[in-house]
Amino acid sequence: MYYQSINKEGKAQVDELDSLGVRINSTVVKVVKANQKEDVGRAIALLKSRKRDGYIDNPAGFLVAALKQNWVSEVSKTEDTQATFRYWGRHDTRIRLLQGAGS
Repeated sequence: MYYQSINKEGKAQVDELDSLGVRINSTVVKVVKANQKEDVGRAIALLKSRKRDGYIDNPAGFLVAALKQNWVSEVSKTEDTQATFRYWGRHDTRIRLLQGAGS
């Protein structure tokens, strides 16, 4: 298949993309292979964030565009902060619910 031309780390990233619903094709493999592991990792994180928020109709197209157009370097610190608050906000709500259940 497409995996034959990529290294172990690239294969792991392609597998993660596959689990996120990205249709694996030769273009996706080429873009993963052509970019540094860290950039692909940031693109995957951005894809997860956008997908969770419901903004992704075409995950493969999003990933390829994010890497080719260097969106990963343009992700603002504000967005990272917002993602952190969303994460901890969900956990805080769960903790408060559990604490209330014990009362």
